[in-house]
Amino acid sequence: MAFDNYSSPNLPVPPNTYSRAYFMQLVRALGTFFKISDSRAGLTIDSVTTKILRLSVAQFIGVNGVNNNLSLASASFIRINTPTANFSITGMAGGLDGRMLVLFNSTTYNMTIANNSGSSLLANRILTGTNADIVTVGQGAVTLIYSVNDFRWIVTSLQA
Repeated sequence: MAFDNYSSPNLPVPPNTYSRAYFMQLVRALGTFFKISDSRAGLTIDSVTTKILRLSVAQFIGVNGVNNNLSLASASFIRINTPTANFSITGMAGGLDGRMLVLFNSTTYNMTIANNSGSSLLANRILTGTNADIVTVGQGAVTLIYSVNDFRWIVTSLQA
């Protein structure tokens, strides 16, 4: 939601008992909050502002049939274009807490994401949220995030 013509009020000077460094950190956090709240503001990460969030892209050379413990590039957007028949993914290596991943099946063949499959290592498995496998019928995309607490990739969306 944009806050048109809104400016935050001046904050009071902290009492001497407060740490100035802590107070300045609080002021910066509030400033960031208001910048993000304004829908016209760009995304600021490490003092660099952008209006476009660009994900790193990589190709995945998949095989027909079952793909276990995939070793993917460190990219966030993985384009799958090599299978020439239906294929499945049982798990992926490289899970880091909070890592987001989009798997885009650009083929006309079905891509199955196996739910908690024993064919992949425990830390590489995928939870689909349905307690069952999910399938893109031809082209489609699956978005996942890795959770260290769950020790799994978790599907957050499916575009079948």
